[in-house]
Amino acid sequence: MTFPRTVALAFLTACVSLALFLLVACGSSSKGFQGGSDASADGAKGDGGDGGDGSTTAPGLGVLSFLQDPDSGTGTFGGGFALATDGKLPAGCTVVDGGACVTTSCPAAGDAGAGDAAASDAAAPTAPNAGTLTVTGGPVFGTTGFGVSPDKAGTYFYEAPHIFVAGTSLGVAGAGATVPAFTTQNVVAPGQMKLTAPAAGTGGKITIPTTADLTVTWTGGTAGAKVYFTVNAAFTGSAGGASMTCSWDGSAGTGTVPKAALAPFSAANAAGADATWNQAAQTSFSAGAWPVTLSAGFTAQGALVTFQ
Repeated sequence: MTFPRTVALAFLTACVSLALFLLVACGSSSKGFQGGSDASADGAKGDGGDGGDGSTTAPGLGVLSFLQDPDSGTGTFGGGFALATDGKLPAGCTVVDGGACVTTSCPAAGDAGAGDAAASDAAAPTAPNAGTLTVTGGPVFGTTGFGVSPDKAGTYFYEAPHIFVAGTSLGVAGAGATVPAFTTQNVVAPGQMKLTAPAAGTGGKITIPTTADLTVTWTGGTAGAKVYFTVNAAFTGSAGGASMTCSWDGSAGTGTVPKAALAPFSAANAAGADATWNQAAQTSFSAGAWPVTLSAGFTAQGALVTFQ
């Protein structure tokens, strides 16, 4: 396994876990699911229907994504499906719903023993998947399409150079398995955005306040696509860490992070922090009762963060 593949697989696995995590964390919000996806248990509609039994409780969630590195030109398609039970918030976590921004803070996780880990692995259910996915569009997949099968962990991954340019229509269809089959769903890749504020200062770091609103601005936004701005921090000792995700329409060119969403971060106990940003177009649909989000965009750019 090459280094880029390892990183991409880790990223895609994290996306599915984060999406489920936020689905649970923000389920009571009037704005619905925040952060990287607009899929929701009762809001995603598409060729797969609504499960047919009138239930609004989804068994899980799917996240599928086309990504391209603007520097190397390496493109990937991947993602996966996870059961809703995998998205339960750990004990002690708190959530701040700041509208366009959601911040989740959690204490440091306990260290499970080797025996507990082994028992957990043995009890783990078979990873859900939608069978072989047929991927179409762009210079690599074309109109004929290319089949991508899940690995034993239920993860989909395919890597190739230059899989899209801005404006490319990309599609995915599922043959069906644990997750029901679905017909081709399409998303149009946006261009690459550029962050203009907050600007990096000394040492290439971004300074973010924790007691005042933060204005985020960018160029290169695409109408209908979303710009994502995330901040992640690890805290010292048993304080754990916090993660914030904001999303705005790409054409807005600006967005405000409310101070309430920044308050969980602290300069006093931040052991390390970073911010990332990117633009992605996305569509949500249902495969049976499973809400699925399909997105396309360039990989995130980032910088280290200091708080004040």
